[in-house]
Amino acid sequence: MIFTHATIITMNPSREIITDGALVVRGDRIEAVGKTAELRSRYPDADEFDLSGHIVLPGLIDTHVHLAQTMLRGVSEGRRLPDFSSWLFARIFPLQGSYTTADAAASARLGVLEMLKSGTTGFVECLLAERYGFDGIAEACVESGIRAALGGC
Repeated sequence: MIFTHATIITMNPSREIITDGALVVRGDRIEAVGKTAELRSRYPDADEFDLSGHIVLPGLIDTHVHLAQTMLRGVSEGRRLPDFSSWLFARIFPLQGSYTTADAAASARLGVLEMLKSGTTGFVECLLAERYGFDGIAEACVESGIRAALGGC
């Protein structure tokens, strides 16, 4: 398969941006990256998918994720709390502490889905408490195909 007419942001040493770029994918690997005309001539029989108006870039990595808190976003919205500690200890930890393992797995699945939809292909979760069902959260990550570094506490 050849993906054509994209703007391709590379991670090569010169951080090149290829306009009217193309990439050739064979199986689960990128085989070639270059200008559309060049790759079309090198792969004349490849099925083509036009990416005009789209950008292709490497997957993003999020180095600070709290999967158990995905479902808690916005719980203090509209409330004035005096400081970060009040928010964390008076709002987030009590709510998060009431989670069942099913709640934590659902929060993790939602967080992973949001990351994948935004182009995030890997993340680091460093404060995953065992009481949230570490194995269930790890399984959700494996099922999704995202790359995850899960650290328990």
